[in-house]
Amino acid sequence: MSNNRQSTTARIIKRTKVDGTVKFVIQQRHFIFFWWWVDAWVNNDISTQDSFLTLEEAKKHLCYFDGSKAKEEIIIEMKKKLKSLDEHNSNSWSNYSSMFENSPKPNGIACPKCGEELMDSQPMATLTSHPPKKDIHCPSCNYRGYRIA
Repeated sequence: MSNNRQSTTARIIKRTKVDGTVKFVIQQRHFIFFWWWVDAWVNNDISTQDSFLTLEEAKKHLCYFDGSKAKEEIIIEMKKKLKSLDEHNSNSWSNYSSMFENSPKPNGIACPKCGEELMDSQPMATLTSHPPKKDIHCPSCNYRGYRIA
């Protein structure tokens, strides 16, 4: 038995059943109780295999459990489409300049009096109350009030 038990991640054992049938089984350490060995299963698209008739066949599948990494190669790589500095600046300026527009804007909330859509009276202004609030009004029935920002 190895002194450094945790360094071994997988092993092959020979299992002889009561009737004399010999199978070779790949075992790996349990993911939580690392001192336990559990039978490993080899999965493919059709079936699952937990034992092998020959030691050579078991050795062939041991690479799936010994920490070996699959080799990956990039075949096609899509580059991220970047916008030019001029595109960014023109888009940002239009967004920035519209930020300071303080005319009333619909907010998607129904008026408690008439049911029409309320407007934020001054979208750039927020009351620093707790919780913060916005001034609202209804252009249909002249309702006025505040909503939580």
